[in-house]
Amino acid sequence: MVIKKGLTLLIALVIVICGIAFATGTASKVSAVDYNYTYTTSGNSLTADEAKAIAIFTGALLIPVIIIGVAIWIYTSYSYMTIGNKVGEPNSWMAWVPVLNYYYMVKLARLSGWFTLIFLTVVIPFLGALIIVIFVVYLSMQIAKRRGFDEWLGLLTLVPIANLVLPGYLAFAEPTKKATSESPGDMKKSMDMAEEEGEEEMEE
Repeated sequence: MVIKKGLTLLIALVIVICGIAFATGTASKVSAVDYNYTYTTSGNSLTADEAKAIAIFTGALLIPVIIIGVAIWIYTSYSYMTIGNKVGEPNSWMAWVPVLNYYYMVKLARLSGWFTLIFLTVVIPFLGALIIVIFVVYLSMQIAKRRGFDEWLGLLTLVPIANLVLPGYLAFAEPTKKATSESPGDMKKSMDMAEEEGEEEMEE
């Protein structure tokens, strides 16, 4: 058990370090961009007031985007935390932590934490994005199945708007089947034990 917990923490640490390294590299590239441009319209340079107006307008557009992004983050994080609590998956707080939330989705799907490394394929042009989309769909299908819903419900991940509704639905709707917190290995052991008990009763 101690080794398992240590391995889990090690995987989480590797994921966080990779995320920080990626974010740092991106930030350094952005900071290296030369912003000393001369904006011209019809051959005339923009005045300071015009440049200021453009900056204010751009900021006004970004504020709603940021608010919506934060709202979506809160909604999805709370939804996956709720799913984790209902199926008995420990460390549901990970649903709130960027990067670690991907690891927690993998655990909700009852997969090894090492599968989280698949998200690193994002650095591969086009093919990486395709791999991640397929993987996220598969995770959604397995999470839906674990919650007691039809696993094909996970295909809604491919549908705009519906993919935003899906986490909340899986978290708060009442499934037709009983949610399970057992891993596939535990389920097999339970079935084997039930069969052995049945055979013993028949022998008696």
